[in-house]
Amino acid sequence: MTTTHRIILKGSAPSGASVQAEEQLDEYIERSQKSAIEEAHAAGEAAGRAAALEGAAAALEQTVAALEEQRTECVEEVTSLAVELGIGIARRLVRAELAAARHDIEAIVRDVLSSAGSGRTTTKIYVSPEDADRLSEISFRAATEVISDESVSTGSVRVETPQGVLVRDIDQCLESVIARLNKEVTR
Repeated sequence: MTTTHRIILKGSAPSGASVQAEEQLDEYIERSQKSAIEEAHAAGEAAGRAAALEGAAAALEQTVAALEEQRTECVEEVTSLAVELGIGIARRLVRAELAAARHDIEAIVRDVLSSAGSGRTTTKIYVSPEDADRLSEISFRAATEVISDESVSTGSVRVETPQGVLVRDIDQCLESVIARLNKEVTR
């Protein structure tokens, strides 16, 4: 490609200026074009790198955001599964301990009685037939009667006093623990 450069000087020529041969002028123009092309190439390459880096950075940010979302979901799912597993294990252990009569029914009854705060009034303690047999040798305060009741599950206690009724039901206790755990997990 040939480019024609025309230089027009108005007024007197700068001191030391001289006219060069056409070949030298062509070399000057070629160098100028080559230099301009190299600069344009370098600028284009820099702009291309910058655009590529911007695109890569945006893609990386999207990937990081997606991974963080997946991590959060996994943590929530693992936590929920761990709670479910723990609850399942607790239920089985409680049932196994109750079936093997390894629960301290006397301590449970005494705890319920102290919560009732009924003093020396007439008190009826309703427990399962199995628990009633275990409590038959235990003496409680005067006017306290242990009654076998098939509607009360093993490990549970219902205390009736003139002031009211207090129930400690093993299934309700488990459900209360489950509800509390689920509430903590969903925070």
